[in-house]
Parts: sequence; C-alpha cells; structure tokens
Amino acid sequence: ATDANVSISDVLSVTLSQLIGNTSSYVISNPLATDANVSISDVLSVTLSQFTGGSVTPSNPLATDANVSISDSLNVVLLPGFSINDATLTFEFDSIDNATASDNIQINDDNSLQLDGDQDFIHLNATSTNNLRSFVISAWIKPDYSNGSPEFTVVSKEKSFLLSVDNKKSSKVAKFAIFDGIKWTELTSTKDIPEKWTHLTALFTNQTISIYINGNLDGTTPVENGLSLSSDGQLELVGIDQISSESDIVIGAYLTTKDGLLKPKNMFSGIIDDVGLFDYAITETQIGQLYSEGVITHQDSQKSLDEILKEIELEMGISVKNSTSNGLPPSRKLSRFQALLNNTWS
Repeated sequence: ATDANVSISDVLSVTLSQLIGNTSSYVISNPLATDANVSISDVLSVTLSQFTGGSVTPSNPLATDANVSISDSLNVVLLPGFSINDATLTFEFDSIDNATASDNIQINDDNSLQLDGDQDFIHLNATSTNNLRSFVISAWIKPDYSNGSPEFTVVSKEKSFLLSVDNKKSSKVAKFAIFDGIKWTELTSTKDIPEKWTHLTALFTNQTISIYINGNLDGTTPVENGLSLSSDGQLELVGIDQISSESDIVIGAYLTTKDGLLKPKNMFSGIIDDVGLFDYAITETQIGQLYSEGVITHQDSQKSLDEILKEIELEMGISVKNSTSNGLPPSRKLSRFQALLNNTWS
C-alpha cells in the first residue's frame, strides 16, 4: 500500500489497533470521512489522544493529506516520546528548593529564570554528574547582550564542562568545552546566537563533543588523547573515557574555588529555561524531540510583518531572496499578506 491508495481510516485502524492492543479495526467518528476532507490534524488528534487522555494540537494544523504523507503520519504517531523529563537532572525553575540561589534571582511567571548578569546564578550539588563518560546538556536561552560579561555562562561545572555564549561585539557564538584533568577542549558554533529564544544542546560521547542549535547539528570536534602515567611510570597518550569533578552544577555563571571560597564569573544576562542534563548519550532524533517539545512555549511574543511574510513565503516555496514583498510600503505589505492567505498573489 502507498500514500496514493491508503486512506486516513486505514492509518487509524492500523496504528490504533496495534498500539492499544485492539485487534479489531478502529472506527473513526465520521465513517464517511475520506482523505479529501480529513486533515492530518484529525489523524494526530484522534490517535495521540489515546495516549495522552486528551486531544493534541499538531504543530501545523493547516497541514492536510495533500502535503503530509502516510509515512509522515506514522513517524509522528509511532515515534517514542522523549522529553526534558527523561533527563538525569532538570531545572525547569518552577521550584528551586533543591538548589542554592543568589539573592536577586528572579523567576518569571512562565517559570523561566531571569538573570541580569550581576551576581545572580543558581548552583546545585549533584553527585550524579561527578563522573561522566557521556553526557548531554539541553537548554533554552534568550540572551540580553546589553548587559553582563564578555562571556555568558549557560551551564557549567568547575574543571568539568562549560556551555556558554560569547557577548563580544564581533561574536555571539555558542561554545562548549570539557576538561580532561589537564586541558580544556573547546568547540565554537558556526552561527551567532540571536537575542531571541534558541535551543542549545551540547553532547560529549565517544571522545567527541558536538553543538546543536534548534535541533540541528552545528559542529563537532574530537577530544584529543591526554597524557597519563602508566604502571611503569612512563607518560603515555590515552583516550578520555570520562570527565570527573565534585564541583556544583551552576546555572548562569562559572564558579571557581579559591582559598575555599567560590567566586563567580562570566555571568549570564537574559532568560534561561528548561535546562536538562543527561548522564548518557542521546540520538539526533531525541535532540530534535527536545527542541520540538519546547518550541511552542518558547516563541518570541511579537513578529514583524516582514518576518510573518517571509515565513509564509517559505512555506509556499517562494524564494525569500527574490520575494516580491521586499521593499514594499506597509500598505502593500498588508495587501500581500492578505493575498498570500488567499493564495492569489501573482
């Protein structure tokens, strides 16, 4: 069977009977519905509601069977769920009772962490992160480059790892570094991080570190072998099988210990949300799921008409570079917006 001859009812019958243990066909609420008048949102709402206890709104409710294939439907329905709740350690900031926070920490109404780059950060002792063979850091950030340090620390652990963003006039890149006991290995992103919600994922596994931006791989680099003392007292190069540190996990700063005192530096200015640390490697698909899970709740509140037009044009396959909306006066942009919605622009 192919997308051309498999109906929505076939999809529902197969997926639901398999996943909920019902060997009989599943009858949809409108038995006369066909691919011509049942959208993909109907499929997702009916199917996913069996597992969530309620209806589910898809990310693109305007999608129909004309542009979403049966295989796409099955991928969404059958793909095992993966979320920030699967992390070994999470900071969702609805509560910071288990952590130590500086006096001027601010938690926003949406439970995100607001930092001004001036002595505000959170730290937590978590023994599960003391020895890491593989690990992943996931975080949503919205930096404010008008304040703070030349480097914004997102998540760190002294002499272990550091995820940060440059706050330099010529550079706003993300950086991920790990410490092997002797030296740091650092990876810098190829893209600047804007002053809007961005999902960062940093991965260490198989002697390699990687950075993902908004679910997409941005860069990767190997961790070079380090020097170690062999059993016969000779120095030799060995692979880095784990990184170790008993220091605290810190959100929004890097803490160094000097004379028994903790000194913060490289403090973050802006908003941090949904921080997760996994003490195991995860797949690119799971990284994409972490991004997809949070993208709806991490939207910038306002978009310009130009941004909205460009998004619509991209979805319709119109080249933004040659967009006919570029350079239009506001009145003509409004006309173009309405025409695009009606699919009548020429």
